[in-house]
Parts: sequence; structure tokens; C-alpha cells
Amino acid sequence: MIDRLAADLAEAHARLGVTVTLGAASTHGVVRSADEETLLQAGSPVALLGRAVLVIIATGTLAGLKPGASITVNSVTHQVDRVLRSDGLATTRFLAYPA
Repeated sequence: MIDRLAADLAEAHARLGVTVTLGAASTHGVVRSADEETLLQAGSPVALLGRAVLVIIATGTLAGLKPGASITVNSVTHQVDRVLRSDGLATTRFLAYPA
């Protein structure tokens, strides 16, 4: 059952997703949100970080995925802000900002 779910997930991401690269490893992921501009207040004034992307990938496909990592999503370099496991543990989501 789990192997079938992983195969279905990989097929869906390859068909519908974008290329996601971390170091020498690549996978496919689905960009869920790419239009939210995020503001971060680091003292004063407020600084615009840029448009955030929330990407869903299969869990375990990118070893080393962690906050601060440099990652390429659809040919654009981003910096990972947060990494979150999804409820079923089959997918991992990460939030990243343009580097």
C-alpha cells in the first residue's frame, strides 16, 4: 500500500510539478503558493523578503533539506525558511524565499 502511494505520488509530481534541486539531488514538487509577499520586521523598518513559495515533495527525496539550505525551484534559487512534514508523512512541505 505504501509503495503504491509513493509510486502514485512520484508520478503525479513528475506530471504536474516543477523541478526542485538541492545540491546534486533533484526531484519534482508541486508549488502550492507563489504569490504571497512576506514582510519581516527585524527591528525597524519592515523589510520585504520577496514572494514565498510553498513546495510539496515526496518525503525523503532531498536529503539535507533544512532551514537555511539553498534550493532551486523551477530554475529560481531560493533559501529554505521552514520544513514541515505533512499529516500522512508521505509528503514534506517547505517554505522558501528567493535568495
